[in-house]
Amino acid sequence: MALALGVFDQLDEFRQAAELGGALDLRPAALGEILDNLVAMGLLEAAPEGYRNLELASRYLRSDSPQSLRAAVLHLSDQSDCWQDLASYVFSGAVIPLRTKSGAFPRSLRIVGSFRGPGGRG
Repeated sequence: MALALGVFDQLDEFRQAAELGGALDLRPAALGEILDNLVAMGLLEAAPEGYRNLELASRYLRSDSPQSLRAAVLHLSDQSDCWQDLASYVFSGAVIPLRTKSGAFPRSLRIVGSFRGPGGRG
């Protein structure tokens, strides 16, 4: 979700969720929740000035990085329509029950949620 919206391309410098939400036409409160999760995963840094990329995100998730894996990650996320539910929440605030056929998507979210990149909080 954050990758498709270009969030990592916007966070070279610290930015507040409200400012970033305005630039991307997203609900700041919902975007703040997403950004806080990206901090917990070790992809972003949070400070009173806002949020910014850590090295891992700048290297692999920015579209202009020579080492970007953005296209590959976006391709993988396109394989599940469940990400559309998250997009709906961020844009409108509508909470939609998670739907899945095999149960693999919720399991993958738990795995991704437990990932701790360099600098991630435990």
